Order: sequence, then C-alpha cells, then structure tokens
Amino acid sequence: MNRKNIFKLITYALFLFSCFIMPACEGTPVYEQTMKDNNGVWECQYILYSKTECAVGGWTDEYNLQHDYLSYVFLPSHINGVKVVEVGYHLGLLGEEKVYHGHARGDKIFIPYTIKMLRITNDNNYMIPNQQVQGLASGQNYVPKIYFNDYRAQFPVALIECANVVYDINYLNEEYKYHSVDYYEYGNLIEIIPPNPERIGYTFSGWYKEPECITKWNFETDTLPELILDDEGNKVFQETALYAKWI
Repeated sequence: MNRKNIFKLITYALFLFSCFIMPACEGTPVYEQTMKDNNGVWECQYILYSKTECAVGGWTDEYNLQHDYLSYVFLPSHINGVKVVEVGYHLGLLGEEKVYHGHARGDKIFIPYTIKMLRITNDNNYMIPNQQVQGLASGQNYVPKIYFNDYRAQFPVALIECANVVYDINYLNEEYKYHSVDYYEYGNLIEIIPPNPERIGYTFSGWYKEPECITKWNFETDTLPELILDDEGNKVFQETALYAKWI
C-alpha cells in the first residue's frame, strides 16, 4: 500500500472517530442543574449527548447530603430545553459509564414521557407512562393497562404491573398519550399530584374525570373505586383516568 492510500485510510479512520467516538467523549462531563420538584428544589446530574438530547445520571453529592429520603421523585422531561431521553447512561468506548441510582430511594420514581431507555438497579416502584421504553428497571414497573401486554411480551422477566391511575393529556398526541401514571390501593385518595403538563398556546386548568372536562377531580376528597374481588378472590382491575383541561 503506497503512502497516498495509507494517508487516505488514516483520514477516513479519523473521520469515523470524529463521527462515532468523539460525540460520546464530548458528553463525558457531568453537569449539575437545579430543578424544581413538588418536594421543593433538588439537583440532578445529567450528561449531554447532543444539543437536543441528554440523560439523567444521578443526584449531586450536595443533594445527597441534604436529603436522606423522599417518598417520591419526578424526573424532568427536559433540562434547559434539552430532552431527557435516558435514565442512567452509558457512553462510547472512550466515554465513562454511569448508572442512575435515584438517590432518595423513594417509594415511587416517576419516569417522564420522553424517556426511551431505563438503566436503573434500585428495587423501587417506577411509573412509566408511555409505550416507547426500550429497557426497564429491575424494580417494580407500573405501566398503563393498554400497554401492559406489549411490555410483558417485550420484557418477559421484568416485574410489570398495571398502573390503576393514568393522567391523559387529552389532545391529539397518540405517541405520548399519558402525562403520568400511578398506582394506589383501591378506595384510597391519590396522594401525589404530578407536575402540571404544558402545551404551547394553552393554559392547563386541572384534572377532570371525563374527556369533556365536566367534573373536576378533587384530590382532597375523591377516592379510587372500592376494591372488587372476582369469584376466585382476585382483585378486579379498575382504571381511574384523569383528563387534562386546556383553556
């Protein structure tokens, strides 16, 4: 092989390196960003994949020192306008590898609708709203009933149950139908209210019992339906759907 061909080969190799390896290396630094949660202000570490996508990597050390336990955590769908597409992350050959551990060790961790991949190892309850996740956590996962069979087929060994509370964004968006999902024992109040959804050009005006938004759900007094058992003593699944009103 002559020098000219060797030079071309090296140039091509460098081009491939810049296309596939360098983007991963560029995302290696972990950035800290203050976000607002229903519990107050918390901080998370995230890694930037590109100008449009990032992954949540875990809580900052400062946050760990200040919060020993939270009963629930809502992960952000966007950070600084960048879509969060993974929880936990793994970069390329020359990048670092990290797994999200959710600190707070909360009873419930709510996964945003933007997530495509979960790399979590905690034995917590994870609330996953839409059928687009490519991987599940090792803990108990709750998904909407309409996606339950698809998840079971895709992840046969995962711990998956039906969420019996779903929050429907209530406008034409079939890919991201649900803003959030949750699970409670029948007859109980809904204790955790998810962050308000957003829609360009509209103002969110609460959660309602029907798509027409006639009867507003009262989180202080309204309860899930009472427990029903079948002839064999098994719980009969009952879904409570709440619909966003937009004005």
